[in-house]
Amino acid sequence: MPNSTVSGLLYVGIPVVSSATAAVIAHKLGRRAALSDIQNEALVTRYESLVAPLRALLIDTQVATYCMGLPLTGRQRRKEAWKRLRERRVWSAIRALFQEVQYDRPRPGIEYGAPFPLGQVGALIRAHPSSAGPKLFSLLADAERSRGEYPQADEEELTREEFALHVHICRLHDKLHRLLFPSDT
Repeated sequence: MPNSTVSGLLYVGIPVVSSATAAVIAHKLGRRAALSDIQNEALVTRYESLVAPLRALLIDTQVATYCMGLPLTGRQRRKEAWKRLRERRVWSAIRALFQEVQYDRPRPGIEYGAPFPLGQVGALIRAHPSSAGPKLFSLLADAERSRGEYPQADEEELTREEFALHVHICRLHDKLHRLLFPSDT
């Protein structure tokens, strides 16, 4: 008899548990869909009010990076190899002996087109502060500070901070465009 009672309870309990589970899952899915709709509206607003106009400002500016290479003398190569040997980096020291050119860090610059529109970018970000995230504000502040530190820079030169702002805007535009318009990609 105990087996039939247990099996009866299991038989009755399984639909109760599964219907309760279904209710919880349905609630979570509904809540997730509502949140998704709200988030999609926020993304569309951010894209239309801030990101797309920022990208439109940068269309006429063609940015490129370049590196300059300086030939190394034998004495410079031996000095670098010795320094790496003292650090116990044998393979790196061997490579340093045969390295013919030393490249500096990549430098950003405007290849052709209009100068970087930092003032217009700043005005647009300040006009839509709720659509701009903290990273965009930080990059803008860094770019404005760097332009203030190097006022002698040409219109064709970009500071590293301006380049970082340019790259962030382009990546943000591409990311939101792929999310909102998946058929365009």
